Amino acid sequence: MSPSAEAAKAALAKGLQEKGLAKLPPVTLTINENTGHKQVAEALADMWRKTLGVEVKIETQEWKVFLKNRTSLNYDISRAGWSADYNDPMTFIDMMTSASGNNDIGFKNAEYDKLVKEAYATVDQKKRMELMHRAEKILIGDNMAILPLYYYTGVHLVKSNLKNIVMDYQGMVDYTRAYLE
Repeated sequence: MSPSAEAAKAALAKGLQEKGLAKLPPVTLTINENTGHKQVAEALADMWRKTLGVEVKIETQEWKVFLKNRTSLNYDISRAGWSADYNDPMTFIDMMTSASGNNDIGFKNAEYDKLVKEAYATVDQKKRMELMHRAEKILIGDNMAILPLYYYTGVHLVKSNLKNIVMDYQGMVDYTRAYLE
């Protein structure tokens, strides 16, 4: 078993002991209708079952129902996704502040909010990145409020005689100024 799997088992055992439980009750992983999301959910459920002994039920919901349940915090574990609005970590970091309209996980942490506010207020890029890194550690490392799994990717083949194509920070390809040589 990998060191990370051992650490997960130890963390689960500690959490169960703190709650006075011998075993984690079955949990539900809520997803919206999408074949890709279902495949990821099935893989997660299988890994959690095999590695941790956690039984996971996958519940697929119609998009509007799914969104309502997310904003109402009516779920055990829920799938989420976000693409960058601009090329900076803050496009993700500020989403989980206590007052953010995008914070549909109910995460509230005064230190996190303070770090994000400080990052907004500084023009020192090195300090700004350090503040956002500390905030991210609170969100993902200390509180495990979210569990980033993967980034969307794309593969593009370009003929050598196609010139002046531009790929932005999201991997979107802009052909509007492209030409063939």
